[in-house]
Amino acid sequence: SDQCKTCEDIIGQKRALEAIQTGLEIRSHGFNIFITGLVGTGRTTTIKQILEKLEKEETIPDDILYVNNFKTPDEPTLMKLPAGEGKKFKDAMTNLIDMLQTSIPDLLKSEYYIEKRDQIIESQQRKQKEILKIFEKEVADLGFSVIQVQMGPMVKPDLIPVIEGEPTPFSKLEAMVREKKFSEEKLEELRKNYEELTDKLEAVFKQIREVDEKIRELLKQWDEESITPIIKGAISKIRERFRFEKVNEYLDFVEQNLIQNINLFKAQKKEAKEEDIGDPFLEYRVNLLIDNSDVNSAPVIMETNPNYMNLFGSIETTVNRLGLYQTDFTKIKAGSLLKANGGYLVLNALEALIEPGVWTTLKRTLKHRTL
Repeated sequence: SDQCKTCEDIIGQKRALEAIQTGLEIRSHGFNIFITGLVGTGRTTTIKQILEKLEKEETIPDDILYVNNFKTPDEPTLMKLPAGEGKKFKDAMTNLIDMLQTSIPDLLKSEYYIEKRDQIIESQQRKQKEILKIFEKEVADLGFSVIQVQMGPMVKPDLIPVIEGEPTPFSKLEAMVREKKFSEEKLEELRKNYEELTDKLEAVFKQIREVDEKIRELLKQWDEESITPIIKGAISKIRERFRFEKVNEYLDFVEQNLIQNINLFKAQKKEAKEEDIGDPFLEYRVNLLIDNSDVNSAPVIMETNPNYMNLFGSIETTVNRLGLYQTDFTKIKAGSLLKANGGYLVLNALEALIEPGVWTTLKRTLKHRTL
């Protein structure tokens, strides 16, 4: 027995083997191979052995990825990269966010950033103080003082008469008039001045609110001016590494979106649990649907359980704290049909026929060449 070599060929199936070989050599669309025969005649073994020999000559298919569609998030963008590049691109995007999460907060703590930010705030607040100072002098000359009145969560400015150096509300003055402790003519004069001054008060505080808005606008501009170079520089390195048109288009959206959402890097709370807040940078993640980095030849997928989910993939869902189901593009999972893309998918036809919805969808997918 030691002198006998193992037979690696299929015995007694010459015509069948020739037919299979011919079928595999047909590259036109719409051609598939159907193998029939009695149980135990070696159908599965035959096709597996033939494909394992044939696949060595085949090209390795592309990696398949999903990335966020910033214009229409419900329609994520499909991206194809040469085998192995998908994993590297996913890692590059992860490293980009990790780097920005460190670099941007470091900049925000720097003396360079804080000094300019404080200058912006102080210069604008000086304008507010000058506006308020002029108005306070005007109301003081007419016997009033500016106060802040708490109205629920809001604080509203108002005026109060000042009698002998003491703020005195109108209700108390009315009581003093009744007690002949204060002149009714003086009270009426104060009421008239109050009506005139309240109109000016609204205008003055509108000016102050406009300065507040100006502060926010200038701080946002300073953020963009100081932080944008970090984002652009980091993304340019990825552009240089992945010179693909689709990647370049995607990175344009990433760059614009990150610059518009700089507050993401400010609002992080280390003590917050990730499951409570979710991933704030989910939009910039990459879903590597098919990773062919470790594949040496065209894929051969032997699908032993051809149900709908196993063949066509799925979109996973999670339940949030409110008990609502939610999903996103990172939860799209590939089925065996996509895993076999660029190679060969082998399944039992009868099993596929008896699974709900599988046969119709399989035919439709093969016909339109779209999954």
